[in-house]
Amino acid sequence: MAALHIEDPVESGSLATTIRDQWLIASRGYFQGCVPIDLDEDLSTDEGKRLVTGAIKSLQKILAHSPEKLDGRAFNLLGIEGTFTGDIETWRLIEVGQAMLDLIDGKIKTTARDDSKMPGYGEKPRPRPAS
Repeated sequence: MAALHIEDPVESGSLATTIRDQWLIASRGYFQGCVPIDLDEDLSTDEGKRLVTGAIKSLQKILAHSPEKLDGRAFNLLGIEGTFTGDIETWRLIEVGQAMLDLIDGKIKTTARDDSKMPGYGEKPRPRPAS
């Protein structure tokens, strides 16, 4: 979904086109475990970082105003491998997006080997009490 929030490329072969195409291919569901989006390369320039973070933030903004659950059957229209049979809780997508932004900002210090906290997985976090 974030790939669809990358600003519309003005020309073929642009960085925006390259990142969007790469993300769309990765989103098709052909890959298991590690999804090949080459984030290091995408973030290696100021323009790439702006495109990537802008797409994630744009999606996050829309998700924040979306229903608590998205109808999984609608995702079947996207051409993703397999079939969605259940609804998708919006908080899970928001949490994954925030983890991506935190990773880009250097706030995540763990490696792929640490699976103690998988964004978007498990029980919905409880809101923190106001201080």
